[in-house]
Amino acid sequence: MHQPFYAMAIGVPPRWIIEPSDTSAVAGRPAKIDCQADGVPLPHVRWKVSSGEPPEKFKTIVSSSHVHILVNGSLNFQSIETSDSGFYLCEANNGVGTGLSTVVRLSVHSAPQFHSKYTMMTARKGERATMECRALGDKPMSFSWKKNGVILDPVTELRYSQLSEDTPLGGQSSLIIEKVEKKDSALFTCSAVNDYGEDSKNLQLTIQDIPDAPQSTEVHDVSSRSVRLSWSKPFDGNSPITQYTVMWRQVGGQGTGGPLTVSGTETTLVIRGLKPKTRYFFRVKCENSLGESQFGAEVAVTTLEERRRDNGSEYHQYRINDVMYSIK
Repeated sequence: MHQPFYAMAIGVPPRWIIEPSDTSAVAGRPAKIDCQADGVPLPHVRWKVSSGEPPEKFKTIVSSSHVHILVNGSLNFQSIETSDSGFYLCEANNGVGTGLSTVVRLSVHSAPQFHSKYTMMTARKGERATMECRALGDKPMSFSWKKNGVILDPVTELRYSQLSEDTPLGGQSSLIIEKVEKKDSALFTCSAVNDYGEDSKNLQLTIQDIPDAPQSTEVHDVSSRSVRLSWSKPFDGNSPITQYTVMWRQVGGQGTGGPLTVSGTETTLVIRGLKPKTRYFFRVKCENSLGESQFGAEVAVTTLEERRRDNGSEYHQYRINDVMYSIK
């Protein structure tokens, strides 16, 4: 008589398909540590992490939106961070034998990163201006500067100098301009580069100066004893105009008048108390917090005469839009 045959399940201990190995990653990007094992039954993979060095007190990793264990056993990071650096332990067990385990190091590198991408600063004409940019990231780090999109060459720009140095968490660079001029008002770009990427920051430099002289001074509404002046607002030197000042003189230097002032928001002024039938020269200047402008070009005008009626009363003549009017 034949003995009955019973199928016996034979277990196979885990073996590596892909054994974990030390891995490098760049912060802000996806990353993966491979760990794949085979066996009968199929091994269960578990991950642990230790941030100490040497590694100790491993803590079990629970899948989350930041890091999760793939079906094949690999550990996947959605967007890795520098804080993820450390030692990782992959264990594969299926109840047969002692199982497998490997500890690997994960190194997370950082491309340069500027905390602030844009800065505005002002400097007074003739002063020294220093622009600084500080980046976080792995060293070594190199820096370069552009002015309005064109790379700066300190050899050709004698007033410009660059200084770069390491910081505990990255690097920094300074662009120094000796005795800034009006043409130094520009958009400067600081770029930082290392082996893992680059980043840039914009700095808007505005040079402040005294304002330009008022332009296009004109005379209107001429009468025997008053005129109205108007002018165009000049370039304000990148600092608001606080007031305009008007001065005048008679032909031949027989007398002067003024100063009369109006606020920096006005561009017209009526001057009264003039003499009839007299030639005057008017000029205007302005000022801001840094100082006064030059006077603009003089404008000349002759006031109208006053005539008397037969009864002795007088009337004044004045002109509006080239039409002569008379009032008693």
